[in-house]
Amino acid sequence: MKNNFLKMKTQLHNSIPKNYTGYVGVPAPVYLEDDPWFGPAPIRSQKQLDYMKQEVLIKQQQAQEVDNEYNIEPCNIHQVMYEIAIASQNTTIHLDPVIPVGGSENFQEGPGGWTSGNGMNQFRHD
Repeated sequence: MKNNFLKMKTQLHNSIPKNYTGYVGVPAPVYLEDDPWFGPAPIRSQKQLDYMKQEVLIKQQQAQEVDNEYNIEPCNIHQVMYEIAIASQNTTIHLDPVIPVGGSENFQEGPGGWTSGNGMNQFRHD
């Protein structure tokens, strides 16, 4: 009987793949999240809370690195766009600051003196 046992043990040992580590399955998460089916997660240990804090810091750092790597827009983009817009043309203030010319609504008069900016006399029929 002992001889059969040793024979079976040897056969079993020889049938195990060489790269087999003894573990089959999915490792358990470091901490559990609340689940709609199973309910709230159990109370977390101090080790799990520390891990969660470290994980948040790492993710924030990675997000910052991605922003720095791909964001080529300057912080003062609105000022840059304004300077580009007024570089080739004078603004209405530069034209005559004493007489207020107004904005685009004063230059888009339609029939009957209607302007797109204020809608005055829009439905007037004389």
